[in-house]
Amino acid sequence: MIDTGFNQGVRDHFSFESQTGPYKEAVNAYIKAMDNPPVAGSNPKVISKTVQKIINSRRPKTRYLVGRGSHLLLGNRRIFGDRVYDRMMLSQMK
Repeated sequence: MIDTGFNQGVRDHFSFESQTGPYKEAVNAYIKAMDNPPVAGSNPKVISKTVQKIINSRRPKTRYLVGRGSHLLLGNRRIFGDRVYDRMMLSQMK
């Protein structure tokens, strides 16, 4: 996850009606989750430097370990292999 400030922007723009209306439980749970993220996001500068490196590379690698949590994801890839790892990643995008 990249620390972009998106969550704070969303939180700041939830209307009072959303927090007290028929979806109040879901909205308030979302606000609570945003206030207490499980992991701090990565600095966007770290990510952008890596993207610049990739763009300028003649032969970029398939994967780059950048940001917090990337090593944990790599552990899953080592255990299950590339095909299962890729399938897991793609399933999160549907």
